[in-house]
Amino acid sequence: MATQTSTNKRQPSASAQRASGRSPGSDTMQTKQGKQVSSSGAQQPDESYALISTIYHSLQGAETTSKYIEDARRAGDDELVSFFEYSQRLDNERAARAKQLLARQLEDEEDEDEEESEGEEDEDEEDEEDES
Repeated sequence: MATQTSTNKRQPSASAQRASGRSPGSDTMQTKQGKQVSSSGAQQPDESYALISTIYHSLQGAETTSKYIEDARRAGDDELVSFFEYSQRLDNERAARAKQLLARQLEDEEDEDEEESEGEEDEDEEDEEDES
């Protein structure tokens, strides 16, 4: 005789969802890397994290390339020096562009947060008036 298991899954409370990194009523969860993970396990990228990572890795590459430039200079290989300087310039330009995009994105998010906050204050004032 086979035993049946219950197929009814209990939904966690809103506070339990927030504590686990989930938004109440949401199918997504925030990871340490700043990505959203849906209940299906698919990751949804966080653009800020991607830009920060791009800045970091581009600057890291530019720094590492400095060593290659010095090695090529010591070896007297002008063609390699030129190539590595070009590569370093691209890394620095990529980092600068990502920094601009990140600044714009953070400003946009801040504006959205302020608008949400103002909307919540308006709702609170309306609630207080209704109670009077």
